[in-house]
Amino acid sequence: MYAIIRRIHLFTGLALLLFVIMYFITGYMLVHEAWLPPAEPKKSSRSVSIEYQGQPDSTEFTSYLEKTFGLRGSRSKPKHREDGTWEFEWFHPGTLYKAIIATNGKSATITTSDLGKVRIGYGLHRLHGYGGGWLYNVWAVIVDFSSLALIGFSISGIYLWHQSTNKRLPGWVCLAASFGFTTITVVYFLTAR
Repeated sequence: MYAIIRRIHLFTGLALLLFVIMYFITGYMLVHEAWLPPAEPKKSSRSVSIEYQGQPDSTEFTSYLEKTFGLRGSRSKPKHREDGTWEFEWFHPGTLYKAIIATNGKSATITTSDLGKVRIGYGLHRLHGYGGGWLYNVWAVIVDFSSLALIGFSISGIYLWHQSTNKRLPGWVCLAASFGFTTITVVYFLTAR
């Protein structure tokens, strides 16, 4: 049993290595934003004609926009603006697409914002959820797998530590401190205003 758990610990650790390194680098970029200030986004706009006859708030309309005008990434919920137009957004690490649909539904202005290399790192760090295209979904699966690997790595590490030493007090203190720190952090973020 010990050998199996040791292999689980090894392989989950190896699976986590690249993801944790990437997450550290992109998190470091976010924390030390002043050291790597992001460039101003480069924006380009184009006016397009729309031949779709359906409702702007439907999934089919959103799919039509994506396929017809090459918009990709994780899409946000369409917004009906006060002036009667509709706003759609898609986020892809490093790129933001915004489509403003005219009140008559027959034309749109599509703005593409190239956010730059630094913001690609920000986007990778914050990327979450499914539904932004196949590559986006692959990334979401990797995040899910890494989360499971982290749980397996932790549990197998506790088991290996428990089996390998008789002096367990320092380990219990470290384990309690890490649980305590995590609990305090979660409670703080849930209750902070």
